[in-house]
Amino acid sequence: MDDIGGEVNVKLINEEPFAHLGIHIELIGIICKYILYNLTKVCKSEDYKSEFINMNKELSAPGELSKSTIFYFSFKKVSLPYESYEGENILVR
Repeated sequence: MDDIGGEVNVKLINEEPFAHLGIHIELIGIICKYILYNLTKVCKSEDYKSEFINMNKELSAPGELSKSTIFYFSFKKVSLPYESYEGENILVR
């Protein structure tokens, strides 16, 4: 079990107020068969994709930001059954 955390830095343009419907962060772990698209690895289709982690946290309830803000997050005791891997046709992230 691992703890995973970090920060999300929301920078407002010209520090103008910004109304939002809530700010969320997701932790998603997938295994997928991929193809190269514009030099980017993209999951081929839902048929070749398996999700093994899906967690989310609300960083801010709906409202308005009046200044640039840093949100700190932490997912506690996350079970990571697979190591990250990048093979010839498979990604584990």
